[in-house]
Amino acid sequence: MDFLMDLDDEPENNTVDILLKKTKKDTKLKTFNNKEFMDIELNKLKDNPFQPRKSYDTESIAELAASIKRDGIIQSIEVAKIDGSFIIIYGHRRVRACRVLGHKTIKAKITENVDNQELQVKSLIENLQRENMHPIETALAFQSALNSGSFKNQSDLAFAIGKDRSYVSKLLNILSLPKDILDEIIQENTISDIVIIGKLAKVENSAQCKELYEWYKKEKPSRSEFLKRAEEGVHKKSTLNKTIEAKIKQIKKIKYNELPKEKIEKIEKLMDSIVLLIEDETTDE
Repeated sequence: MDFLMDLDDEPENNTVDILLKKTKKDTKLKTFNNKEFMDIELNKLKDNPFQPRKSYDTESIAELAASIKRDGIIQSIEVAKIDGSFIIIYGHRRVRACRVLGHKTIKAKITENVDNQELQVKSLIENLQRENMHPIETALAFQSALNSGSFKNQSDLAFAIGKDRSYVSKLLNILSLPKDILDEIIQENTISDIVIIGKLAKVENSAQCKELYEWYKKEKPSRSEFLKRAEEGVHKKSTLNKTIEAKIKQIKKIKYNELPKEKIEKIEKLMDSIVLLIEDETTDE
């Protein structure tokens, strides 16, 4: 097995309020008539640009809408007031469900003096606490946060969200998968197991990676079966490399000037065929 197994044993986060003490910047809560909440028109709400979740399941939104219609909104959303606009911090799904129901307003907690870094931290922490957050979406959110310049490095980001740097690093590593595979996994949710995704990302040869991915989609193996198959592929590649290295040593020892002309011609043709085969394989990747 490998270190990716540690991801499954990651301890649950503490509450948002506890974690945000690490990065809190004297954020003030605006009150309206001595109340912390107010009704905001849905058409005035904007999505958080740092929201890790990029897709929303229509069926789950419909189920949430039915729940809200029956029981009301149990937990209010939180928004940040920035330059006169209301940016959703928590509650993107609830807002969408209310729009499905045809509601005009939603009750929200208003927070002011929020900068980009805190918007990112709040969104990441909230989504990390959700069981149905896809690991690739989390990895993309980490990458976006680092690219934004709000965090100096992986350690800085990890500290802000209450995680070890190794956890951030492991998730970012899965983004090394070929883009077409990444896109398909997110769009069709073909794999949700972070250990399997991480192991797939460690397959350096893109052709072998795609072959292993297609096998997973077709066979739907268990985690242990997949890891065994992946290890067998790595072992075969290692064995082939050793065989090639041994053959190269043998070839170097050959005294070509002592070989018959016919043999030299055959060797040259074989070498040309090998070069073409390698070039074709490289092109396929």
